[in-house]
Amino acid sequence: EIDQDLLRTITECYKLRQPLMFEGDPGVGKTFLMKKFVQLIHGKEAPILELVGTPRTSELEILGHWAPKGLKEKEAEEYREILRGLMEGDTGRSLSDKLNQKLGELNQKFLDGKITQEQFQEEFGELTTQYINRSRAAITETAQVAKFIKPESEWEFKEGALLQAYSGRDGKGYILIVDEFNLIPSNYQQIFLQIGGEKGALSNSIS
Repeated sequence: EIDQDLLRTITECYKLRQPLMFEGDPGVGKTFLMKKFVQLIHGKEAPILELVGTPRTSELEILGHWAPKGLKEKEAEEYREILRGLMEGDTGRSLSDKLNQKLGELNQKFLDGKITQEQFQEEFGELTTQYINRSRAAITETAQVAKFIKPESEWEFKEGALLQAYSGRDGKGYILIVDEFNLIPSNYQQIFLQIGGEKGALSNSIS
């Protein structure tokens, strides 16, 4: 009965496009309930992608990152530490600040009615591409100090949760559930809030 009441509340918020916050102890069923709601709306086979937020969540998990192909498990762990060091340093903060500033300006243009939803999505795609290219240059330069990465290594872009949600499954996308959103650093929370726009009813109401 409690679950049914909660699902009705979720449905009302969904229809009104109002933000809804779940709060409760670990293991009480918050994520389970959201997945059940998604299945009720989109079917039992609805493709769900889940991102669990932590204080160390960054663009690496949200947008994605470049990585050399064929790294072994231990090498991949070492490489991710190199990436985190880069993103938490001056170069990474500069990349992040520029991205957040541009996203904020883009979101404001959309809220002011200066661009359409389609234009917003197109410009968001261009911003993402610019970020990806800039991060690649910074990452490849930094990563070459690691002995296991050779100058002739082939690189690939591993999409983060947000880009997978937009364009994964050959463009069909995923339904994205962001768990423990409150643990994600505020500047990275803004990436989600800013792209919500009017349709998501997030930017005005939360940020």
